[in-house]
Amino acid sequence: MILISDYYCRFNDYEELLRCLGKDESLGAELAIFTDEHKPGFSGRLIDMKSRFAGRPVSFHGPHKDVEASASKDSPEGAKFINSFDKAFDICRAYGARYIVAHTNNRGFSEGMRGALQAQAGEAITLLYKLADLKEVTLLVENVGESGEGTELFREKEFVSFFEAIPGAAALFDVGHAYLNGWDMEYVMHELGSRIKACHLHNTDGISDNHFPFFAGKIDAEEVLRLIKRYTPGADLVLEYAPAENVTSALVLSDAKRIAGILKEKQQ
Repeated sequence: MILISDYYCRFNDYEELLRCLGKDESLGAELAIFTDEHKPGFSGRLIDMKSRFAGRPVSFHGPHKDVEASASKDSPEGAKFINSFDKAFDICRAYGARYIVAHTNNRGFSEGMRGALQAQAGEAITLLYKLADLKEVTLLVENVGESGEGTELFREKEFVSFFEAIPGAAALFDVGHAYLNGWDMEYVMHELGSRIKACHLHNTDGISDNHFPFFAGKIDAEEVLRLIKRYTPGADLVLEYAPAENVTSALVLSDAKRIAGILKEKQQ
């Protein structure tokens, strides 16, 4: 399944996204959820759009701009993280969404705090998985952060171990983030295998988290698709492109078709 993230249309131009998806109901959409504190009225607008996406595969990217998984669960910040996802899960259920994505962290930290923040993030996300189960929602946790910016809380092997510690936990593997942080993608895909339920596809100049189109950057896109086909063939593939003058609906659709074609070739 290939899905198109609403990032390329600035998380708000749903009409552009729907035009991009067109009549091809095999293409899905990944929609971002923001808290109403960050974007007043946002959740209500998403509910209002539900009928427009009816009959089409939809996933959600959970709140990430003003929430923090690595906060202490006993702090107001920790409570806000859980409460924000509790509300987001309700939107997921209303849509019948395939899954919702959460980050392990969003803020920077000092190296001396890494272990404590990893533990706090693990505790919060374990609670989140339990809540997701109660609400019959599938939760995926994404590898995030930039090592050069001091925001990569879970490094390669720590990210793999994170899932080993939580029975039944599932991942979203972000290819761009992995490359930027120097991860061995084959190692991660091999170790997590079918626990990777989706991948974010985008490219980078190798310096910043650019979210370039998948075939435009330092990453060998075709090699990544080979690894996906080998280790995580059932994963959804989400084109998560940043808005830019050259990132048009035509380009996004062209990339989606190119990806589908490459995967089909590798099946033969």
